[in-house]
Amino acid sequence: MVKLISFIVFLVFAFVVTFYVIVPWVTAFMQSESADTMFAFFSSSEEDGIDRSDLAVDKCRQFVRAESENPTAADVPGQSHQTRYLNDGVYAVRSHATGDASKEHDIYHCVVRYTGGSDGDEGEWSLVSLKLGEK
Repeated sequence: MVKLISFIVFLVFAFVVTFYVIVPWVTAFMQSESADTMFAFFSSSEEDGIDRSDLAVDKCRQFVRAESENPTAADVPGQSHQTRYLNDGVYAVRSHATGDASKEHDIYHCVVRYTGGSDGDEGEWSLVSLKLGEK
């Protein structure tokens, strides 16, 4: 009976240690570009095969500047942004921006829709939603 209890305690301990070692690694990997590439077949791709994620980021920056109280709001250098193609020309962007003179970094979430035209047109995107100012 003592051996069984010792074995059960060992299994619980091994599970807890494994959980604390593996979960941070898996979380970091799933947020990486490698995971995006590896699991790309799970997400919808652009209907015409053109990746417009960089254009979506630029359009979101324009919308952030237009909607924020500080028209000079800009992306924080060195901070990465996350872009996801959702479906039907809709992109979600999450990034950091400076909100005011205090240089605090705010997170913004922006969803834009590609509405057509050539990739150089200014009128080819519409704002679906924009959430500013999370810390």
